[in-house]
Amino acid sequence: MADRPPVIAAWGAGVDSTAMIVELAERGEPIDMVLFADLGAEKSNTYAFIPLFRAWMAERGIASEIVRYQPRNFKHWPPYAGIAENMLTNATLPSVVFGGGSCSQKWKAAPQDAWTAKWEPARRCWNAGGRVVKLIGYDASGRDTQRYHHAIGCEDPRYAYRYPLREWGWSRADCEARIASAGLPVPPKSSCFFCGSIKPDEVLELSIPELRVIVLMEARAKPRLRNVDGLWRKPVLGRRGSTPRPGSITEFIRERGLLPRPRSTTSSRPRLWRCSTSIARPTRSKGTGSMPSAVIKQFVVEGAADFPLAMLTADECWPARAADAAAIAALQLGVGAATPPRKIILATVSKYAPNRQRWIAAGWRVIA
Repeated sequence: MADRPPVIAAWGAGVDSTAMIVELAERGEPIDMVLFADLGAEKSNTYAFIPLFRAWMAERGIASEIVRYQPRNFKHWPPYAGIAENMLTNATLPSVVFGGGSCSQKWKAAPQDAWTAKWEPARRCWNAGGRVVKLIGYDASGRDTQRYHHAIGCEDPRYAYRYPLREWGWSRADCEARIASAGLPVPPKSSCFFCGSIKPDEVLELSIPELRVIVLMEARAKPRLRNVDGLWRKPVLGRRGSTPRPGSITEFIRERGLLPRPRSTTSSRPRLWRCSTSIARPTRSKGTGSMPSAVIKQFVVEGAADFPLAMLTADECWPARAADAAAIAALQLGVGAATPPRKIILATVSKYAPNRQRWIAAGWRVIA
């Protein structure tokens, strides 16, 4: 590395970037570091593939690191560590749903750049006036060609970007064949399991916990949605060869019966996602820029009508336990009326919550 700039590969744990690394290793081309940015919301099959391929790289002397975006300034509560929790806390959906850019810059590119800025070979290269070589796995397909043309207009001057798959003219099929020829399983498409660009056949492959998070995410955001139905934005009618689907993935889950119905309305609900039943109170360390301390209080609501999702926003509250979140999600799937009246525990940091009159107007009441 003394006579050349350091080389970093941006690995998304998907087909293209994996094939790129496999082929470069076979050709004997240098890769000094492989970085994977973990959003905390990849598909379960992707997480199963990551340690397998990292071991494959380690056997060939290719170093790798997993990096993560570290949120610091929180506008809403509870605080979050991953992108799924970010959506649930802010009662919103990924920006791509609303026609914005992808989440890649904040959750993938930024943590990789932050890690590289502390990496000694990169610092020496930059101090000497050089540029670090960054390998990007865009293939030669039409879709990736669009991504490529967008990317070259946003390149960081500290890096010399290289797109090996495009140099070789490889398609996605070529990438899949290359991975298989190396004796490796072909990984699934790399994306968050709740990405607005996910296809119906990909939803069919999701696990039950992942499906439940999607249901809760769309339910949490629903009171604030105006121009879209859900993660899929608008319904697709199935014309011109496209696959018909609703605008909400929750509707698709309900139509296909992808989530099991509870045995009874009084039985305990399955866990919606892994979370703690208690929430720690974060504190601000002077001069650190971390979040301020806050008092988190809990209250109990009871009702037999449909759960008023708008009250989660009005009272700036969230389910206090996994069981409460699962109960709310179950109501959104229409798995049965709450008879007798159901009790749900909510948590909030709002000084003025709960608004008892608004709960009563919504058909529920605050009982504790």
